[in-house]
Amino acid sequence: MRLPWIRSLLLIGFLALLALATGTLAKEGTGQQAAGAAKGAKGAAAEQEWIVECSHSSAECQQALAEMEKTGYKNLSLWRFGCPYGEHKGWITVRAADEKTALEIVPTVLRSKAAAHRVSALTVAQLRALHEEKP
Repeated sequence: MRLPWIRSLLLIGFLALLALATGTLAKEGTGQQAAGAAKGAKGAAAEQEWIVECSHSSAECQQALAEMEKTGYKNLSLWRFGCPYGEHKGWITVRAADEKTALEIVPTVLRSKAAAHRVSALTVAQLRALHEEKP
């Protein structure tokens, strides 16, 4: 028999785990700057905006939580989760020089299942120009 509190406990654990992972990189204090903490090591590399998506299972959530407990929990509120709605993923927007740097925000136990998607804010005119057929 499944107890309803188990799902809540797993969600809280995963959120705490992701908060810890976020905190290890977020020296500037914001989610968009978190992955940019490595920028100094890479010189003046131009940062880009990325949405990092992290899939997980209940077991992986517990492993990630154990990893986060070692370094503390920070910036959990910057992550967004689908766990309460049956989609066991977390998302965060970061600024980073490249995909590898963006993925450093994810706990190591979950990183192999994570993906970073480069994104941009666009105007209507920019969107239309991108989707116009070229002669």
